[in-house]
Amino acid sequence: MPLSLSGSNVRSEVTTAADLRPAEIDPGQIERVFSNLVLNAREAMPNGGLVTVRAENVFVRAGDIPGLPAGDYLRVDLTDRGYGIPADVMPKIFDPYFSTKRRGTQKGMGLGLTISHSIVQQHGGSLVAFSGVGVGTTFHVYLPVARQTAAPPPQVAAAITQPQSGRILVMDDEDYLRDIVRRGLEQGGYTVEAVGDGKLAVESYVAARAAGKPFDAVLLDLTEIGRASCRER
Repeated sequence: MPLSLSGSNVRSEVTTAADLRPAEIDPGQIERVFSNLVLNAREAMPNGGLVTVRAENVFVRAGDIPGLPAGDYLRVDLTDRGYGIPADVMPKIFDPYFSTKRRGTQKGMGLGLTISHSIVQQHGGSLVAFSGVGVGTTFHVYLPVARQTAAPPPQVAAAITQPQSGRILVMDDEDYLRDIVRRGLEQGGYTVEAVGDGKLAVESYVAARAAGKPFDAVLLDLTEIGRASCRER
């Protein structure tokens, strides 16, 4: 949370239930989910504001949440006071490459919510959004509470529905995310080269240009674990 809001005029407020039950998760993947949601909230409030996060135990009845079995869940609600999402746009927000943002500096390519939705689903949970124009947006993240028998690690794949073309270089030091993006782009028709650190990304970029086959786009992770952010280099 602090890293996602670093350098912005958006502050956060987090509350948790005293009897909060544990959930079986991949910490890195779930951290990515909330990082994406917080960045969305930040961009929805360019003039600053408050992001609230509340975690509590809930029981979901059959049919309450489409596709979610009845049972006990940990629910985390993340709410912003931003622009809000129009009703006609809401059904598309988890679609690959769909975005209401203009392309440009610090703007995404429409994969953040798609990846987040896939990660939560593969954990056996659900990601649900409610929004009102001029009011703000709330994302509910449902995660099953821990069972006695551990489930196998979730494997996530983002579906790409519209064929594309081009060469894309992807750099991310987290293996699971690099693989998600690579597979998703390849399913969409792109040729992808994926590397695990900034040095390899630069070498690949230079080599591709020298060979007369430059990349059409480059996707870079903002930070590398244990290293300075891309902006600080």
